[in-house]
Order: sequence, then C-alpha cells, then structure tokens
Amino acid sequence: MLIIPAIDLLDGCCVRLKQGDPGRKKIYSADPVAMAQHWQEQGAAMLHLIDLDGAFGIAGKNNQVIEDVCRSVTIPVELGGGIRHFADAETWLNLGIHRIVVGTLIVEQPQTIQQMIEQFGSDRIVAGLDARKGNIAIKGWKEFSSQSLITAAQQMQQMGVQRIIYTDIQTDGLLQGPNYEAVRALAAQTDMKIIVSGGLAEKEHFQKLRDLNLASIEGVIVGTALYENRLNLSELISLYQ
Repeated sequence: MLIIPAIDLLDGCCVRLKQGDPGRKKIYSADPVAMAQHWQEQGAAMLHLIDLDGAFGIAGKNNQVIEDVCRSVTIPVELGGGIRHFADAETWLNLGIHRIVVGTLIVEQPQTIQQMIEQFGSDRIVAGLDARKGNIAIKGWKEFSSQSLITAAQQMQQMGVQRIIYTDIQTDGLLQGPNYEAVRALAAQTDMKIIVSGGLAEKEHFQKLRDLNLASIEGVIVGTALYENRLNLSELISLYQ
C-alpha cells in the first residue's frame, strides 16, 4: 500500500478537521511548504493536498501556497478541493500537479469529468468519493446527494476513471479506523484502484486493510495520526508500503 500523507489547507495553514467541520479545526503549521518537505524527507512517495477553502466555495485563496508546495518537492502531488470546472483542472495540471481529485463534479457535472479524461488521460483524474452512511457528499461535505457510494463508483468506472479515493466522513479525523465493510463492497462491485482515507490511526488499522487481501487497495491517506505523532511515517512506509 502506498502511504500518502495529507496536507489540508485552510487560510494558508496546514490544518486538520474532524469529520470535515471547519468549526472543529486544529492548526498544525503555518508553513505548508515546510510540512511538505518534511513528509518528503520522511520517505513519502506522494503528497495528498486538499484546498479546503476551495472545497467550501472560496476559490483562489490558497493558490500561491499550492504552487509553492508543488515546486518545493520532487515527489508527485495530487490536489483536490474546489476543482469544479475544466479550466481548474487544466490550470493545475499545467502548473505541475501530478493528478487532480474531483468530487462535486461527480454529482453535478459528470460530463466535465469525461472531458477531462479525454484531454488529460485517465491516470491524471481521480474520483474523490466522500460518503456518509453510503451517500455521496459534495461541496466540502456541506451537501449530500441521493447518489450512493457504489452507484457513483460504478458510474466513474464506466467513464474510464481508474482510481478512487474513498473517505468515510463518519470516521474522518476520529482516529478509530476506516470503514472496512465499505472498502470491501467497493472492491467487490468495481474494478477500480482504491485509496482509503479517513480514521487510520493505529498500525492494526493498516494491518486489517492488508488482511482484507484485496488487490484493488492501492494505498491509504494518513492525516491526523501523523500530525498528532500517533504514527511515524517512515515506520509505516517500512512496514506496509
């Protein structure tokens, strides 16, 4: 499993939210560039960067920080949050972002995702499927769709998307482990590569994912547990990557 550290940006700072709630934020660094370099030094092979302001509908606030992070490291950076137009994807991919994560577009403009795949290739577009009780959340988790997690994943697969990042909102930031049953269901009902996000905080969580013995699990995204020093990135990479 690829172990991917998360950098969530809010007001230019590196933060973590509990269950996506901006009212439950904790600032870990005012220097996201230094944080990105730190994770690279710890052995990260990729960074997961999220523009929370963009996800909440405030476009452009973190653009300079995102550019600075991307230029400060030599490892690939994937970016999500507020990418809701074809032009957004084009801008970031041209600036050096390795791949983009789309979420709200899955529900509101799936045809735009199709256009992105045709223009940039399926390997550079990731479907960010964030769900609570099996239903897809959009717009920074402020709204919920009637579309189910499995239906959305299957629709993305039909469009040619090869990879999804699955986040269970109920476990995100709570350090209690991911939603294993949902991961198993995604693997059983799609042929996509799955990156698991949300709740990973103990070595046993990683081991349990491995023990599912699902070839489709490509990696995990780890956030709060790293920032709270509950887990060590270098050790996780040596054990599970």
